[in-house]
Amino acid sequence: MQFSYFWEISIMKVLAWFILQLSLAFSGFGQNLSGNWEWAQNPSDRSFSIQLIQSSSKAFDLEGSHCGTYYNGGRIDCAEELSIFLNQESENLWIGTIQSAYSGKKSQLTIAYNPKEKQLEWQITKGEGQFYFPYHAILEKVDPN
Repeated sequence: MQFSYFWEISIMKVLAWFILQLSLAFSGFGQNLSGNWEWAQNPSDRSFSIQLIQSSSKAFDLEGSHCGTYYNGGRIDCAEELSIFLNQESENLWIGTIQSAYSGKKSQLTIAYNPKEKQLEWQITKGEGQFYFPYHAILEKVDPN
């Protein structure tokens, strides 16, 4: 009886260790970027914000919408529907597209998360058509609680 009990305990310990190792290995991909993000240190005549959510579709990891204003509101590019579609490429890096509500054209996009600063680096890698959101910006989470 004791021999059998010893092996059961040993197997349980090995399984617990294995599960712990797996969870640690995948913990880097667990960032939750859901929420509202705004352009930090934007020019006074411009504003830009995005809202991101975990995607309910299997095609994307994150989806969202955007709102950009330029020239003190003289040009507005705000999506009423989903306009941002992203897939995680590696730890802290997402690539995808954004569709301008102003021109209807899709641009290629990269977002990098800086966990130390808790900021997103927004980068349009291939712009298409006319749009009113930044090519490059640092975004900070609004009300990160």
